[in-house]
Amino acid sequence: MSDMSKKRIVTAAITGAIHLPSMSEYLPITPEQIIDEGVAAAEAGAAVLHIHARIPETGEPINDAVYGRNRTIEEKYNISIVNRPTDDIPGSARNAIMANSDEYDIMMGPLANSFANVLSQGGMLADLKNIAYIDLAKPWYDQNANAQLSIGGKLYVTMSDIGLVDKNATWSYLFNKKMIADFSIDDPYKLVRGGTWTIDKMLEMSKDVAHDVNGDGVMGIDDRYGYAGETYNLYIGLLSAGHQFFKKNNNDLPEYAGLDAASINSFEKFMTMLGDKNLVLRADDWYGKGPEVWGGSGVMDNAFRENRVLFFDTSMARVVFYRDMDADFGIVPPPKRDEAQQGYISSVSVNSCNSLTVPVTVSNFERTGIITDALAAESLQTVIPAYYEVQLKTKMARDEESGEMLDIIYGGRIFDLGLLYDWGGFPSAFANAMQSNATDIVSRVEKIETRITDAIEKTVEAYASFLN
Repeated sequence: MSDMSKKRIVTAAITGAIHLPSMSEYLPITPEQIIDEGVAAAEAGAAVLHIHARIPETGEPINDAVYGRNRTIEEKYNISIVNRPTDDIPGSARNAIMANSDEYDIMMGPLANSFANVLSQGGMLADLKNIAYIDLAKPWYDQNANAQLSIGGKLYVTMSDIGLVDKNATWSYLFNKKMIADFSIDDPYKLVRGGTWTIDKMLEMSKDVAHDVNGDGVMGIDDRYGYAGETYNLYIGLLSAGHQFFKKNNNDLPEYAGLDAASINSFEKFMTMLGDKNLVLRADDWYGKGPEVWGGSGVMDNAFRENRVLFFDTSMARVVFYRDMDADFGIVPPPKRDEAQQGYISSVSVNSCNSLTVPVTVSNFERTGIITDALAAESLQTVIPAYYEVQLKTKMARDEESGEMLDIIYGGRIFDLGLLYDWGGFPSAFANAMQSNATDIVSRVEKIETRITDAIEKTVEAYASFLN
């Protein structure tokens, strides 16, 4: 029998490591709640508090895996990992490189927004292929990104498992399972598996549910829609339909491919849908009209949450807003052009994703290569399972099928050069056509083709100045 006269030290784990608010209404998740519960535990006799950091909005123990990864690498290589966030990523990166400072070993920021797209053309980023110990063939680097983002045989930027933002920046379609059942329409999961989830099928299903609910003769904020999205979705919808407007030649240099009969046909289909205000809840139509549009509780999110939108064409980042929905929802990749298209394609927002780059000012590339590769490898083992298997598949997705769909979505990602470099404002031509409900995309593109090709030539010249 133990000696109960000996003193004991009581540790209170007030948040738990994997527990969620859905498991107990008493789980503290905000800083204030954690402080209050910590004080209460101390007053009850606890000498030690064991706390896992949480995101107040969701209660997710999201930082645990990242913290554990960093500690593992720090201890293994006897280093300190210092994260230096900044409100001006491009400016901070450029200033450090121009000052020949080696304060950054790796830099992670968006592909566009004057970060990777500008720094790489300025010769400020190292070729990842030439950094010893970075093994780009390993699964902790995105192989689609490696192939699509290279230029002239060099790779100045890619995607890795070190960051998670690019996963959230991946486009998908959310669908309302209650509406699917109520209207007895086809199961999107079965359509995806059978290769029949196409633009035409999505349009057909959307038309089945759209309705002027309040009967006032005008489709408004309280009515039911088949589809929700924004004008940006037109261009990325064409990418998901397998259309490549920019390709790379045998020298791995970009060239303008332009429009063809198939892409024009897809454009017309999307215009038919996105231009039909009796069918589509379009975010752009509500900007400046009074009500909040996004933010988790705006026009778009509320419509989906309240079972008034069948399909929501959006990024994975928005999935977190619907975890408390009463009705179930599913996740599928964007639709194909037709059944002949090989595989499903999901676009990644170049303005939101977090890319991996190494500045040319690094003083010890061998050390940087070793640590970078180790971080990415450890992320695949710890961070990605926490994010992908637990957060997305288990906590956000409502069914096993959504997990299956996530594999398809992340396996078919595209990093479009047109969006990345915005040559001649090509993507904007589609958004502008959508805004004015114009179908003359051929003539609109013809007017800017010289600007497009000139811009590509300047990009190639910029890289050529230091490629050799």
